[in-house]
Amino acid sequence: MSDAVLEVRDVSVSYPGGGVALDRASLSVAAGEIAVVVGPNGAGKTTLCRAVAGYLPGERVRVSGSVKVRGAELAGKDPANIARAGVCFIPERQKVFATLTVAENLELARRQTARDPRSAAVDDEHVSRMFPILRERRTQPAGLLSGGEQQMLALARAFLSRPALIVIDEPSLGLAPVVIQTVLGALRQVAAELNVAVLLADQNIINTRELATRLYEMRAGELIQSQTGAAVGDYFAGHGAPAR
Repeated sequence: MSDAVLEVRDVSVSYPGGGVALDRASLSVAAGEIAVVVGPNGAGKTTLCRAVAGYLPGERVRVSGSVKVRGAELAGKDPANIARAGVCFIPERQKVFATLTVAENLELARRQTARDPRSAAVDDEHVSRMFPILRERRTQPAGLLSGGEQQMLALARAFLSRPALIVIDEPSLGLAPVVIQTVLGALRQVAAELNVAVLLADQNIINTRELATRLYEMRAGELIQSQTGAAVGDYFAGHGAPAR
């Protein structure tokens, strides 16, 4: 894909004892696309997300292959450098700074971009409209928010930091169905307004069928198939998830 924001080529992750967590994974995600990676627990989805975001080298694993964002090679770089290159990683857990308030979390995200005060004020108002609950919780420590509210705060931080790529792992895990719809709807809105590429990993295909413009399926550390266009809807319909 020539216009890809994210290009992953032959990325493998193995453990010192020889176990393979990810086997020569390759995928692409363009601006404005939401690429959903589905598969059962243990398929390698989280490993893939962490490999893209740079969170694996310190975990005594061997990582090989290429990860490019906007043409820049990021494989082997640390998470801070990868974040500066435009990658926002929202992990399954520890997605916000728990001891800081909601307002302080947002301020940290805002500082990542060199936006003038007038633009920053517009962004703040926009975040308040997207996530009104965060305005009510501004002075509350982020660690005391509900799971859904923490996801909303993480997405608000992503919006303010203006990334090229959002990598989000299991966004629906542990959330009530009504909260899942709110969170995933907010993700769709953030992706559309920023024209950002999104790589989303989730084992629940019912939740993600409304989002996916591109789909990858994982089994035992391998990406076994990919679908785009109408074939994405056909995949979900064939796996018990009604078409959009």
